[in-house]
Amino acid sequence: MPLPAGTRLGPYEVVAPLGAGGMGEVYRARDTRLGRDVAIKVLPQGFEADPDRIVRFEREAKLLASLNHPNVAVLYGVEHLDGMLCLVLELIEGESLAQRLQRGPLPMDEAFDVAAQVAAALEAAHEAGVVHRDLKPGNVMLRPDGVAKVLDFGLARGPLGATTPGVPPSLSQSPTMTSPATMPGMILGTAAYMSPEQAKGRVADRRADLWAWGCLLYELLTGRRAFPGEDVSETLASILKSEPDWAALPRDTPLRVRELLARCLRKDVRERLRDAGDARVLLTEARTHVEAPATSTPARAGVPWLVALGLLGLGIAATLGILQLWGPHDGSARAGILRLPFLPPDSVSVDDRASNFAVISPDGRNLLFAGRTPHGVRQLWLRPLDSMVAQPLAGTDGANEPFWSPDGRSIAFAADGKLKRLDLSGGQPKVLADAARMCGGTWSRSGVIVFSPDFSSVLDRVSADGGPTTLVARPDSTRGETGYRSPSFLPDGRHLLYRVDNTGGYPNYDWFVRRLDGNDTKRLIQGSPAALYAPPGWLLFARGGSMFAQRFDAAALRLSGEPLPIQIGAPIDQNFTNARFSTSQNGVLVAQIEPAYSFQLTWYDRAGKRLGLLGPEMQVHLAQSPSLSADRSHVVFQRQDPQTGIGDIWTIDVARGTLNRLTSDPTLDQLPLWAVDGRSVFENTRRNGVAGIYRISANGGDERFMAKGGWPTATTPDGRFLIFMKRGEKTRQDIWLLPLTGGGPARVVLATEFNDSQPQISPDGHWLAYASDETGSYEVYARPFSPETGVGDPVRISTGGGFAPRWRGDGRELFYVSAPISAADGRLMATSIKVDGARLEPGTPIPLFATHMMPDGFTPEFDVSADGQRFLVGTATRDPHATGVNLLLNWTELLR
Repeated sequence: MPLPAGTRLGPYEVVAPLGAGGMGEVYRARDTRLGRDVAIKVLPQGFEADPDRIVRFEREAKLLASLNHPNVAVLYGVEHLDGMLCLVLELIEGESLAQRLQRGPLPMDEAFDVAAQVAAALEAAHEAGVVHRDLKPGNVMLRPDGVAKVLDFGLARGPLGATTPGVPPSLSQSPTMTSPATMPGMILGTAAYMSPEQAKGRVADRRADLWAWGCLLYELLTGRRAFPGEDVSETLASILKSEPDWAALPRDTPLRVRELLARCLRKDVRERLRDAGDARVLLTEARTHVEAPATSTPARAGVPWLVALGLLGLGIAATLGILQLWGPHDGSARAGILRLPFLPPDSVSVDDRASNFAVISPDGRNLLFAGRTPHGVRQLWLRPLDSMVAQPLAGTDGANEPFWSPDGRSIAFAADGKLKRLDLSGGQPKVLADAARMCGGTWSRSGVIVFSPDFSSVLDRVSADGGPTTLVARPDSTRGETGYRSPSFLPDGRHLLYRVDNTGGYPNYDWFVRRLDGNDTKRLIQGSPAALYAPPGWLLFARGGSMFAQRFDAAALRLSGEPLPIQIGAPIDQNFTNARFSTSQNGVLVAQIEPAYSFQLTWYDRAGKRLGLLGPEMQVHLAQSPSLSADRSHVVFQRQDPQTGIGDIWTIDVARGTLNRLTSDPTLDQLPLWAVDGRSVFENTRRNGVAGIYRISANGGDERFMAKGGWPTATTPDGRFLIFMKRGEKTRQDIWLLPLTGGGPARVVLATEFNDSQPQISPDGHWLAYASDETGSYEVYARPFSPETGVGDPVRISTGGGFAPRWRGDGRELFYVSAPISAADGRLMATSIKVDGARLEPGTPIPLFATHMMPDGFTPEFDVSADGQRFLVGTATRDPHATGVNLLLNWTELLR
């Protein structure tokens, strides 16, 4: 909240606000001790507790103090005033160059004089090892006596080639964001002065300042930006592929100045002017030499003829379709396609375990993504496309599945087992509904949110203002449907596009459309992990490792024409079930693809020390559900071919490390479980159109159908019963019991209104451990169990979230994975178990180590030795910066 006039900050009395930037709010204040007016810069509201920003703020003070130059604003001191960190600065009377340029270009002599002063300030900064990186008219003040002062070195880096200890490098690589009163940290404008290397997310040095200085000089002379654009897309496209309008320069502009501008605005950083001192000298010489007005054509005036010829060749190549990067070009930025890699701050690793982790705002201006800090905290970050600086959003720790409101003023996301709403104008998130492990959401213009609250779940709806949750649709298990997810509204706000996951077969997901208030449905796409409606009348979808767009009449719900391929610059893994797209109303497309994972079955001790691998390292896509046989001599697991997507069941001999394949059919065999005798394995698959649980020999073959639907998770110690989970017709995930001897049908053991899943039976056969979301997030519970009488009352085992329970061989300890809310990974937890007759007393959970696994929501992705001293974990690792995300601006041009 802005500080009102009269507010006292120690000895300083606030007089009036002066402005706001990405790193602080600036006020005019009166120093009551020395009787002078000063400028005070304070951290923006809500970021006082952010250590990275505080370090960055203090760094600005040190850098400013090191620059003693008449064209750089003077720093008086750093103060901690009333709980706020403040810079006390020289108050510069006058106006910014941005304000001055609103009245038109400067006279040539005045423009040269101001530009020379700015160059002198940059020269001094560069000699001190400081690069500004955010030079623009708004950061240059012009005093009434004509002295120019360069402001805001808050994003500078010094010394050159180094970073300040404790400061993430990314915080010093990119321009700031200025802020209107309605949304801290958000406004457009900086993009117009970005160098090409900054726009591409690359490291920027002093030559980026020379580029910005050239943009500034051009604007002083012409009154217009060197690289204009109506929006971010056009501005970035102009920077990367267009030349300034050299004809707009005054006719009497000296040729040397034209050449100087051309050297400063070379897109190839290797050909750009390198030294601000040279710029100052060249500009001074141009002013003192009498020259004839430049009469050459714009191309000849600013660009050497070889470069011009090269540009001409590129234009011809583009016209001929040889270079497909930009697409057709008719002289406007809007006509081209622009690809940009998504580059998060260097201190942040993107988190694609937070599905849908990068989504574009409806107006195409801002990118919302999930990332982890070096401390392992996952939160949401907001990055304007015209800036390489991203800001963390307070109150979003542990968030995943973010999506935007239609007006772009709010976001919704899942965290702590809840669906939450955050208004970007300020305030704390508001809880809207329970969402234990949300799998997608969408927000209509009428204020309705539809979301999938859990993995393999239903579709629910709730008001964007909160209130009761009501059911929209439930999977039909008789058709083999296992879950609905990833809903998105069509333009009318009355129809939903959503994914239906099925049991067995591959690919095992289709896309349907249905009325929000009805049961009529229509299948649009088969076998696609991702699909989305995109304006103005396209359906985007992935299939076979490629991305396509097909004409779609959203009113008639009808596809037409042939699917057209979209080359996004990298292949889409056809097996990645969480591939996502996000589009804006003005042609920005975010395509999220699958980064390469390396999967390993790894042994760990209780301290998390890696003891070794079991079997070979494998390139896979899904978590592998390892299950140890009762005698711990073999492991059965699911292995999915990364090329075909077909999942099969394999075993590994623990002693020898040899592999044996049990299934090889073209369906998805998954979630294997050893029978007690070690001679057979239970699995989930589809055979002859019937999806459910099957039993196969441990040597392969001899396959038998056991139960329709369901996922096997445990057997009783005597081998008489199979425990499995299955979605009920009117309930969510339930726990079932199937007799393995003596015959008899499967029957329900535990059915509540919640998701009760991942059941495990204690070694003595008397206790059932399972995970349930009855509190809104998953917790681990235990109940008395008997195949004859059922289950008793629950005892809560976990504290602060948990899933995937596993018993120790003697039943005196229960292991589970903590809910991965803000830690780097879910941690393996151990809880002692004391049984006294019919009573079970759990001990205090003790954290063991981070698992680095990708839990799939069905079964434990780890197993434990009989003595509880070793753990076999399916670990998945990848390059943390291999985001698999591409930003495409004006993407529809690729379809021409």
